[in-house]
Amino acid sequence: MYDYTNLPLCKGSYSKILATSLCIFLLSAVLLRANLDRALWVWDAECITNSTKRSDLFNFCTTKGITTIFINTGSAFVAPSDSAYSSKHPVTNPQLGQFNIAAHNLGLQVHALDGDPSFCLNSQHSRALGRMQKAVNFNYNQASNARLDGFNWDIEPHGLTAWSNATNQQKLAYLNGLLLVAEQLTDESIYAMPELPIGFTIPFWYDNSDYIRTFNGLTQETTFHLFDIVSNADNSYIAIMAYRDDAFSSFSIAEDEYNYAKLNTPAVKIWHGLETGPFSPEYITFNEEGEFDLNSNIALLESYLSPYLPSNADVVAGVAIHSYQYYSAW
Repeated sequence: MYDYTNLPLCKGSYSKILATSLCIFLLSAVLLRANLDRALWVWDAECITNSTKRSDLFNFCTTKGITTIFINTGSAFVAPSDSAYSSKHPVTNPQLGQFNIAAHNLGLQVHALDGDPSFCLNSQHSRALGRMQKAVNFNYNQASNARLDGFNWDIEPHGLTAWSNATNQQKLAYLNGLLLVAEQLTDESIYAMPELPIGFTIPFWYDNSDYIRTFNGLTQETTFHLFDIVSNADNSYIAIMAYRDDAFSSFSIAEDEYNYAKLNTPAVKIWHGLETGPFSPEYITFNEEGEFDLNSNIALLESYLSPYLPSNADVVAGVAIHSYQYYSAW
């Protein structure tokens, strides 16, 4: 990426042209930034229960133009009998309701964030379903301004310890489990009251030809099966982890998803995920480049997404940034 902090301080037409071009680029970035909604993954559940952390988060969101928070809800929807209960930060329903009210007063939407790679296993589906039911019950019992605006499921089968040494057939079995639990989580005959929009976070490469499988009589890549499943739920979405540190590459690895949604599941919106954490390889994250490059590339990304924006296809939800922990550290 370009380093704009070391521009030559020289006189003459070249420097004027360069300065003018940079100003135009910066102005374009600012103008474009306002058009795409921004979501933020927040894994620290203490932001719900700790007033200082909550205030810091809300101030950050206001400053950075964040419109939607995907926040880890801690123990709020985890049954005491669940094996993960003891490791979850304690969050009560009243605390979550108050957090939602405060967020809504600032114009922020709040989606619960939960999931575990093991939820793709048939034996673990009940754990996910139990949490979904608790979230639905929560919304049912809250005043409208205290309700959740959605539920973001982060079930990544490739996070299983067994994935790295698994055969392709075994991987397909794990991915099939993801599709099965997604079918149940989006079953509005079970989770219809009140409406709770649902989304799934997946990596861009689940559309790889290695992960073609037959599901419900249709043979195609796992990603597109998930789009079909999610399309059965109202106001649903997919968050694609299109982690690259330049707009063109990030768009290119998610382009098939946008085209599929445009042609087959136009009701399913796509959050375009970008990474800010200190991860390898460096080209998957903006951690090294910083906020200027992040914003500049989001502006460029919007131009690539123009065929899918409301004036054309309307399948873009916005840009989702991972995550508050790293982004706020800049």
